[in-house]
Amino acid sequence: MGDSSPIKVVFCGDSSTGKTSVLLNYINGSAPKSTKPTIAAAFFTREVKIHERLFDLVLWDTAGQETYRGLAPMYYRGSALAFLLFDVTSRKTFENLGDWIQSIRSEAGDKTIISIVGNKIDIEDLREIDTFQAQDYATNEHCLYFETSAITGHGIDRMMQISLEELATSFIPEDKPTPVPIAITENPQKNGGCC
Repeated sequence: MGDSSPIKVVFCGDSSTGKTSVLLNYINGSAPKSTKPTIAAAFFTREVKIHERLFDLVLWDTAGQETYRGLAPMYYRGSALAFLLFDVTSRKTFENLGDWIQSIRSEAGDKTIISIVGNKIDIEDLREIDTFQAQDYATNEHCLYFETSAITGHGIDRMMQISLEELATSFIPEDKPTPVPIAITENPQKNGGCC
């Protein structure tokens, strides 16, 4: 990773919503053939350029199982962007979004951009949550909303691009001071000396 701003990004949500598959599709450009449940968390890195500025993404894939849910908040701390996934074929995963949003905001703060992601849109005939219901919910929670399919890859690049552009327009690294312009004037050298 070069001379760029590090950005912590978390993927969270209930178990079996496709967090790992969506993330691996973004990293590798294709869906994995199979995945095992994430234990605690895993992370990946990727450098991206947005609006002529480089960002080092540190992408955290958090476990959704109840057993590991207590660990998740420590991964939210310091995150600038959170992708909160639910399964459009599972009403329960949609109904649990409020708990996840509350946890993210309490640990990461209100400035963290939250993108709610309805995944598994490739299984349309089993769909339980329609687009309008999910979009309305996201708007009311002041979140972005996207729909994806980790299997086909549909919507993943768009989700990442729009979320990262939103982040790039609002991101000012806290650990780097704002540059202050200074004027430099030359001192004419005096005759007879070097200094």
